[in-house]
Amino acid sequence: MLTRQSRNDVEAQGEQTIAQNDIESTEANFKSLLRKLAYFNRSTADVLESEYGSDKINRQYTLLKTKLDEAYDLIQTIQGLKLDSDESDEAIDQWTQERKLQVQPYENAVEKLDERLKHDESIRKEKARNDKLNEESIIRDWMRQEEQEAENNKRIREEKFALQLEETKLEIAEKKR
Repeated sequence: MLTRQSRNDVEAQGEQTIAQNDIESTEANFKSLLRKLAYFNRSTADVLESEYGSDKINRQYTLLKTKLDEAYDLIQTIQGLKLDSDESDEAIDQWTQERKLQVQPYENAVEKLDERLKHDESIRKEKARNDKLNEESIIRDWMRQEEQEAENNKRIREEKFALQLEETKLEIAEKKR
């Protein structure tokens, strides 16, 4: 027959085993996620070096960013499980630092993709701005040309009117003679 103390010991041991199994299972998920990150990251250099449209760059960015967020979620989950199993803060900090070093290359890739997206966006905005300025310049030139034509037509009408007026005056003067 088990005493209360030995029953408590058995329960505590069972809880520790469950907690350890949870940690191991979540760490296995983390390792699997690292493998996926490594696989998906293989095409990042190609995407960055090529003249792909921003859609492809954005897809690569979103894919890696999502997986990276999942990795950090798993790190936090494992930290919580380790805290629950009474591991020392120093051991958890050491473990966390090692995991952050493992995801650092993917963090760098996400930053490079983000920089490229921002760069491409600034180029797109600059091109749109230049196109708009060019369009406005064309419109101003057209308006200036229209104003000149209107001014020329006005001057021609005034000259015709002045000629007609002179002819009329001459005709009247001849009739008076």
